[in-house]
Amino acid sequence: MSWQGEQEISLPDGSVLNFERLIGQGLAVDRLGVERLRIESRQGGERFKPALNRPTRTLKHLLQEANLAPWLRDRLPLIYLEDTLAVVPGIGVSCLMQANEKEMGLVISWKC
Repeated sequence: MSWQGEQEISLPDGSVLNFERLIGQGLAVDRLGVERLRIESRQGGERFKPALNRPTRTLKHLLQEANLAPWLRDRLPLIYLEDTLAVVPGIGVSCLMQANEKEMGLVISWKC
């Protein structure tokens, strides 16, 4: 599934992704482009780095640290920019794709 600029997308499981444009927060959409954003389900084995000063971690460990209930982890939608995991709702934005303080960003949240 790809994002076409909607403010909200209803997912097949009944959950909803919300997209809000804010300066200095979220995914740097103007710099990176949004036409290549796609929404995928978790497959397992994903790795993610939400902070420059932290190592790349498995998504499994990040979700455990965030205390996301085990039954929600498999439902969690992941946002990819081309082949790179860009946003994990509730966890963060990949450190190299974050909007800077003067840049338009896209904040993505998930309601299950």
